[in-house]
Amino acid sequence: MASMPRIRTSWPQRWRRIRSQVLPVLVFGGVAVLTVRLWSWQAGPPTVVGEVEALRFDTASHIDGVLVALSTRELEPFDVVMAGELIAKLDDRPALASLATLQADLLRIKQELAATEARVRQQDADRQYDHEDQSRRLAVDVERLRLEIVDRKALLETDRIELLRLDETYDAVRGAYEQEAETEFSLSINQLQRDEVEQRIRGNRVALGEAEDQLAAAVQRLKYQPMAAPPYAEAFLAPVRGAIATQEARVRELAIQVGLLEIRSPITGTISAVYARPGQAVQAGDPILTVADGHIRHIVAYIRQHQGVEPQVGTAVEVRVRSRGQTSVQTWIDRVGAQIEPVPLHHLRDPRVLEWGLPVRIVMPPELSLRPGELVDVTFRHDGQTKVCRSLAAPGILRSITPSEGGATESGSSRLDGFRRPDWHDVRILLG
Repeated sequence: MASMPRIRTSWPQRWRRIRSQVLPVLVFGGVAVLTVRLWSWQAGPPTVVGEVEALRFDTASHIDGVLVALSTRELEPFDVVMAGELIAKLDDRPALASLATLQADLLRIKQELAATEARVRQQDADRQYDHEDQSRRLAVDVERLRLEIVDRKALLETDRIELLRLDETYDAVRGAYEQEAETEFSLSINQLQRDEVEQRIRGNRVALGEAEDQLAAAVQRLKYQPMAAPPYAEAFLAPVRGAIATQEARVRELAIQVGLLEIRSPITGTISAVYARPGQAVQAGDPILTVADGHIRHIVAYIRQHQGVEPQVGTAVEVRVRSRGQTSVQTWIDRVGAQIEPVPLHHLRDPRVLEWGLPVRIVMPPELSLRPGELVDVTFRHDGQTKVCRSLAAPGILRSITPSEGGATESGSSRLDGFRRPDWHDVRILLG
C-alpha cells in the first residue's frame, strides 16, 4: 500500500497545545523559583545600613568679642589643622582697656589706703593707744599686701596678652623664614621681644609668690595678736577692704577672659566649614569653625525591632562595601547601645517613614579602605560562628580587639594566661 503523505500540524494548533500543556508548566516553575527566592530573602540574615563613624567638632567662642585676622594664615575649608593649633582669635583691646581701668582703680585704692593709714595714726596719737599700735600696723600691712597681689596679677595678665601677640607674630615670622621670605634678623628681633616679655612674666610671678607668702605670714601674726586692732581702725579699713575685694574679683574675671581670647583646634583634622570671618562679632557659644576628624574608628548600625536580632558583644557580622571592587569582610560587634534611638535619615530606605533601632558599634576591619561617613551594608549572621566571637570578647579573655596600623591592639586590662594573644589574623581564621 502506497504511503500517504503526512499532514503537518498547523501553527495555530501548535500554539494551542503550547498554551494548554507547556505554558502552565513554565509558569508553575517560574512561580516556584520566585517563591523560593522571596522566602530566602525573608528568612535570610537581616541586613541594615551601617555608617563609618564620622566625628566633627564645632569650635565656638566662649565669650563675646570680635574676631581678628591671624598672623599665620586665613583658614579655609579643606585646610588641615593640627591639634592645639591656633584657628581663631578674638580682639584683645577690650581686655587691655579693662586692665588699664583696673590699674587706675588700684592706684586710687593705694592712695586711699595711705590716707586711711595716716588717719589711723592720728587717732592713735590723739587717744594714746600705744599698746594697739602693733595690731593696727598689721591690719594695714595685710591690706597693702592684698593690694600688691592684685596689682601683680593685673601686670601678669597684661604681659600675657602681649606674649600672646608676640607668640603669634613669632610663629608667622618663623614660617616665613623657613620659606626664605623673611630674614634671620627679623626672626631674632621677634625672639628677643618674646624672651623679654617671658622674663618679665617670670619676675612678676616670683614677686607675686613672695607677696602671697608675706600676706599669709601677716594674716597669721594678726590672728595671734594679744590685742585686736582698735575699732576705729577697723571702721577706716572696711571701705578699703571692700574695694580690694572687688578688684580681686575683677582680676580673676579678666584672667579667665584673657585665657579665652585664643581658640585652638581640639583635634588634628580638616576644616569642613567656616561660619565666621575676621571682623565679625560673635557671641558666646557661636560656632566659628567645624573640624572633621579623618581617622576611621568604628562602624555604627541600627537594628530595628522587627528584625528579631538580639545583638551581643562578639556577635559576628558581615560588612559589605557599596563601592566597586570591594568584597564583603567579616567582623563583630564590640559595643551595644543602652536604648532604642531614632535612626538617622540617611540610614532609611524611605526618609519619609521614621524608624527606631538599637545602635551597635562594629569593629572596623583593617582590610577595608573606607572614609568617615561612608555607608556600608551590615548583615547579621545566625550560625555557630557567633559563639567564637563571643568567646573572644568575653570578660577576662579579651575585651575588644581593634585594628590599628600594622595589626591589632588590645584595649582594657584583659589578659590571656598561658596563651599567645590572638591577633586579627587569628580572629579571621576563627570566623571562617
